[in-house]
Amino acid sequence: SVGSQRAGNALVELRIGDKTVASHAAALSIGETAVPIDVTFPDVGAQRVEAIVTMNGDPLVTNNRLAREALVAERTRTLILTPDALA
Repeated sequence: SVGSQRAGNALVELRIGDKTVASHAAALSIGETAVPIDVTFPDVGAQRVEAIVTMNGDPLVTNNRLAREALVAERTRTLILTPDALA
């Protein structure tokens, strides 16, 4: 979620390393607004993830970034057997 002290339209970008992998325009409310962004990580292992919020007229741009590390595991494969497949 994105926290804002004022309502307005914003752009939320998601970066993995130095590459922007997704962005979403969102109408922010005062307080917290959920901004879902779907992304596929290109590599397994530790990834630096950064979210950047841009809003016109923002008087304090120093708090518009949040960086964290995500540990990405290999994709789990699943085999589903149905009665039709066993016949």
